Amino acid sequence: MRPLGSSVGYWNKRDIKENMAGKRNMSKKTEQAEMETASNNATKTPEAASAGETASAPVETEDENQSSQPTDAPNTSDADDADKDADVTDRLSQLEEENARLKDQLLRVQADLENTRRRSVQEVEKARKYGMERLLEDLLPVLDSLELGLQSIDAHGEDVSKIREGYEMIAGMFSSVMEKFGIKVVDPQGEPFDPELHQAMTTEASNEVKPNHVLKVFQKGYILHDRLVRPAMVVIAVEKKDTE
Repeated sequence: MRPLGSSVGYWNKRDIKENMAGKRNMSKKTEQAEMETASNNATKTPEAASAGETASAPVETEDENQSSQPTDAPNTSDADDADKDADVTDRLSQLEEENARLKDQLLRVQADLENTRRRSVQEVEKARKYGMERLLEDLLPVLDSLELGLQSIDAHGEDVSKIREGYEMIAGMFSSVMEKFGIKVVDPQGEPFDPELHQAMTTEASNEVKPNHVLKVFQKGYILHDRLVRPAMVVIAVEKKDTE
């Protein structure tokens, strides 16, 4: 047999047996330890295994949970605020339109009131100025009669001269009263014919008065302020032709 090398020389049979026995013992101890470990792992309960897994799993913090939550709430709030702003803007626009409409109505009403006031003032002024028109129409025949009486007195000579003076005084007083109330006499003797103030009764040839001028006044006319109450009744002169 070939000798085995050793740090102390050659191995004998007894040393070899002891060495082999020690290796076998170490192998058995290793196998026994592995079997015990496997047995312990097999006998663990599901709760323990779950607890182990939970312990080994990473722990999520409160901040991470909050950060993982959806962020729809702030977006919804912003949308609501935008809707409210839009509603306020629409309402403001409606109020501005309503205000403009009411302002326009107010201006129209004020204009109507002002026009009504002016018309009322004008009507009062007209009533004040022309309120005596009907009275004048009733008094004119009286004045005409007085003038006719004066003309008839002239036909009877000097015997009735005092009567004539009385009539003239009455006519003068009456004319003064008419002038006080804005009544003017239209007596166009010898004046150019004016169709706005005169009414032509007829024509008559004459060398004393120019053609188209008033030759005679049958009846005087009267004006109340700037309104013609009665035109003057006149005879218009025309050119007189010489006869051989």
